[in-house]
Amino acid sequence: MNSTGIKGSSPNGVESPGVSALRDLLKASAASVLEKSETVVLSIPAPEAPPSFLLRACPSRDAFLWIPPEGPCVAGVGTAFSIAAEGELRFKDLRERSASLWKTLAEIRAPGCSAPPPVLFGGLAFEAGQEAETPWEDFPDGAFVLPRWCYGRTGNAAWLSLALRGRRDLARIDRFLDELSTILDTATTTPPRVEMPAVRAERRETSPLEWSALVAGIRRGIDEGLFSKVVAALRTDIDLGEAIDTLAVFDRLDRAYPDCHRFLVKKGETVLLGASPERLVRRQGREIATEALAGSIDAAATEEANRLRAVQLLESGKDLGEHELVVEAIRRKLEPLCSELRVPARPQIRELPHVLHLHTPMEGVLSREMHVLDLAAVLHPTPSVGGVPTSDAVRWIVKNEPHRRGWYAGPVGWFDSEGNGDLAVAIRSGVLRGRHAYVYAGAGIVRDSNASREHEETRTKQRPLLRALGVIG
Repeated sequence: MNSTGIKGSSPNGVESPGVSALRDLLKASAASVLEKSETVVLSIPAPEAPPSFLLRACPSRDAFLWIPPEGPCVAGVGTAFSIAAEGELRFKDLRERSASLWKTLAEIRAPGCSAPPPVLFGGLAFEAGQEAETPWEDFPDGAFVLPRWCYGRTGNAAWLSLALRGRRDLARIDRFLDELSTILDTATTTPPRVEMPAVRAERRETSPLEWSALVAGIRRGIDEGLFSKVVAALRTDIDLGEAIDTLAVFDRLDRAYPDCHRFLVKKGETVLLGASPERLVRRQGREIATEALAGSIDAAATEEANRLRAVQLLESGKDLGEHELVVEAIRRKLEPLCSELRVPARPQIRELPHVLHLHTPMEGVLSREMHVLDLAAVLHPTPSVGGVPTSDAVRWIVKNEPHRRGWYAGPVGWFDSEGNGDLAVAIRSGVLRGRHAYVYAGAGIVRDSNASREHEETRTKQRPLLRALGVIG
């Protein structure tokens, strides 16, 4: 991947963000760069704004939002390049198919622009090879895109990028410049804060009786020695009466869960969004990070009561045992790949507004270069969303859960040309399509699990999205 710097012509030598800046870049360099490179990404400085503004400024059938607890916040709309893969080799296929982009991509950055290298955004289904069903018809086993427009912000710096692919895109520069004017105008306008009123909605959800039957089936499998843990998921279907503002829902999640990975993936008229507390894997060079998140209890109304809940969770034999299954499974997978792996001896408490989790962060140094997608293929699905042993637990899930998971509990995030990337586990999430919402949640079932308590846990985990939808207060 090539990178080209462009000199500005303003009196102070620094080109200000705006239509004229990008126009000059295009005239001076884009045409000549596209003679040698099939794809060019042009980046200019941009005003600071909530990343979701880009989706309002440039409505598109394809869009992406990524706001992690730390690191750049990014939004993308449109598609300049896309890859998709089906089947068991999807991680490998996606990595290999992305190579055709990286080999033919050049970058042009305006002076003063802090844009990082271009990345592909997307995700993968929980399990490959499943027949598509509502609401997942537009979501393949795995898909990533290079957005047409990309806005990013880190610290006090922000940038806007335009991706052009081939002469056909170059011939449509005037249209893109018109879009740029709209984007920059929207970025400097404070959007009205959209409050989501409580709505009257029809809900269809798994009954406690149906859930108890599901848990009983898992416990029989445990007694028969088929597995020691299965994470069972359920889905609540909601008819909202009318189409809802998906960005308003996302903005509520964003404000309420700053310590989570907030994400949105739009494909056609279907939107997956959530606020995940669980990272699957982050890779930067040979440094990697992941975590175990298993074992939970409802949060209390006061700080003092929450401290008592935290002690209760840290002393729960059932939850500690479930958590240790996850830690050891991840450790076994990563130790052969790492020259160094740091795993705390005991879990800590991860406190979220509605739930407390047992949490063990893990960091390591790879013994050799590995693409983040290859690491994801090793780790996914973790026992936090699948079970132990993974293959047997997933087999049970696919056969017995009443709904296909689609991208729920699958990896979602980004990767770049060097194989660096950050992928979260798409939990605490749901799908919006028109007037309909589909909200997912799961609970880890082990030998000592209580069906009633686990059913209540799934309802607690659905609460963030239900509240963002205005379905509950």
